[in-house]
Amino acid sequence: MKLFYCGFNEFGQCPSASSSTVSHLIEFPLSDVEGACVSWSCVAVLTGSGVYVSGFVGGLTRQLKRLTIPNTQQVLQVSCSRGHVLVLLASGECWRYSNKSDSWRRIDHFMRVERELTHKDNGIGPVVSVCCGVTFDVALSKSGCAFVVPSPIYYPGVRVTQVACGSEHCLLLTETGQVFSWGTGSRGQLGHGDLESEQEFARQVDSL
Repeated sequence: MKLFYCGFNEFGQCPSASSSTVSHLIEFPLSDVEGACVSWSCVAVLTGSGVYVSGFVGGLTRQLKRLTIPNTQQVLQVSCSRGHVLVLLASGECWRYSNKSDSWRRIDHFMRVERELTHKDNGIGPVVSVCCGVTFDVALSKSGCAFVVPSPIYYPGVRVTQVACGSEHCLLLTETGQVFSWGTGSRGQLGHGDLESEQEFARQVDSL
C-alpha cells in the first residue's frame, strides 16, 4: 500500500518534499505501508520491514529514521505525537520511544490497569489499540474498555469502539454512537459549549 502526504512540513515530516508546506498530495518515500499516524510535527509509518519516523518527535529528525524496536514481535499499530511514539505489539505490549533520548520504555501501566479492571470484570481482555497525545496516552481493550495512563477511564455497560488524542485532549466513541471527551478545553475542543477543562473524568458530548 502507498502513502501520500499533504500539508504542514516545517519539520520535514515528508522527506520527499523540499518546502515547508506541501500544497498537493505527494507520495511518501516508503513502500509496503501497513499503517501510519500523523501529528502536528511528525509522521510515524508502519511497513512490512519496520517502523519509521520523520519530523519532530522530542527532537528533530529531518530524514526518515528506522526505529529498532527492542522486541521481535509483530507490530500491530503505531501512534505518534510531538513528544514520543507508541507501538502496540501482537502480545498487547506497548512500547514508547523518545527521539530526544533515543530510547525505548515499555509501558506497564496499561497492563497494571488491565489487571485491576479484570478483577472487577473478567471480560476486559488484551489491549488492541493505542493512541498518544502530548499529555495523554490512551489504550483500548478488546472488550471495549478505554483507559489512560495511569488512571482508568472506565464505564460499566458502555463499550468503547475507538479512541483518539489531540495534543492535550482525548475522545472516546462508543458502540451506540456516543462521544465522550476530556482534557484541556480552553479552545472549545471538548465540544461542551464552553472553555472549561475536564481533567479527571470523561464527559459525554451532548450535541452529537
